[in-house]
Amino acid sequence: MSALTVLRHHYRERCAAAEAARAAGIPVVGIVGNTVPVELVRAAGCFPLTLSDLPSDTSVGDEFMEPFFEPEIRYVFDGLLRGAFGELALVIVPRTSDQYFKLYLYLREAVRIGKGERVPPVYLYDLLHTRSDRSRRYGIERTRELVHRLEKIRGVKLDDATLQSAIIEANEVRSLMRSVLSLRERTPCQLSGTDALAVLGAARFMDIRDYRKALEAFLSEPNPQCFDGPRILIKGFPLNHTALHEAIERAGAVAVAEDDWWGSRSAGELIDQNGRPLEAIFEKYFRDEPGPRVHSDALRQRWFRARLAQGDIDGVVFYVPPFDDLIGWELPADRALLAEKSIPSQVLRMDVAASSSKLDEDLRPFIEGLSRARETA
Repeated sequence: MSALTVLRHHYRERCAAAEAARAAGIPVVGIVGNTVPVELVRAAGCFPLTLSDLPSDTSVGDEFMEPFFEPEIRYVFDGLLRGAFGELALVIVPRTSDQYFKLYLYLREAVRIGKGERVPPVYLYDLLHTRSDRSRRYGIERTRELVHRLEKIRGVKLDDATLQSAIIEANEVRSLMRSVLSLRERTPCQLSGTDALAVLGAARFMDIRDYRKALEAFLSEPNPQCFDGPRILIKGFPLNHTALHEAIERAGAVAVAEDDWWGSRSAGELIDQNGRPLEAIFEKYFRDEPGPRVHSDALRQRWFRARLAQGDIDGVVFYVPPFDDLIGWELPADRALLAEKSIPSQVLRMDVAASSSKLDEDLRPFIEGLSRARETA
């Protein structure tokens, strides 16, 4: 079995590695979103499992949660009510989006009214993203509290040496993820966007040591692929699935980047290995992890502008689904920036996971136009 096959498997079968860890006696901790320090969970001897997938039947949660919630939030809420993720020692919900916070409150309320018998203990990680000394001090204290809560699961003490080991291990994996991203930066591109999302996203569902081995094997395997169509950057609502990438590539283009913590933003900067370990881990999530509550707007837009400045993007696809309540506000300024740079863009206002034929229909003229522009350039 090739490394790519292994990584694709874990991206699809998102609870498989967690089930194996549980069978080996390792407690599993559910993680919501990308702003919970998974290094702390691993250092505490637990398996961090990102709770994420496409919803199918959410009828249990639908009794309590309104349909305007994001699909992933509805999926997580319903899954926790059903016990669909297996036994979880803890679920950590960050307060880095309004919907995450509401998920936490809905879970607490379900338990309070006697409808959450299968809901595991839920912990709110109150990480702020206002860039001030006061927010930083507050965040460090909340991170220390999270450490104390994790220590109780297995009765361990997270000292500096343990945390430093977790940092080194995580940085080694992030460096490999950067090497994966570099395959997409080449011209022509050497990794499809669809596979890139699976290779990078599998990190959130695998044991870190197994993931590192799979990445090393993937990077060492012969790579005859070559994708030479129009180069697309995706910006918008985070994509925890490959439907949009597949559609872009069916139309003859290649998704080489996405302003998204599932893809191009997944590795980010390395954690500082020279400072105090706990504070270094906190700083990574406070300053480097993308999220909707990052202030100011200039910080949230910094990656997008830097990626465009590389000069290899032929077009931008904005994903603004019906359940979005943030991206649409930034769209006019983003499109004005692209107009200044003469970069064409396309806005998709649909749930791309549920609209494959309509998605193909909307994308085809845009990508055909990009292809013609490349031929005449």
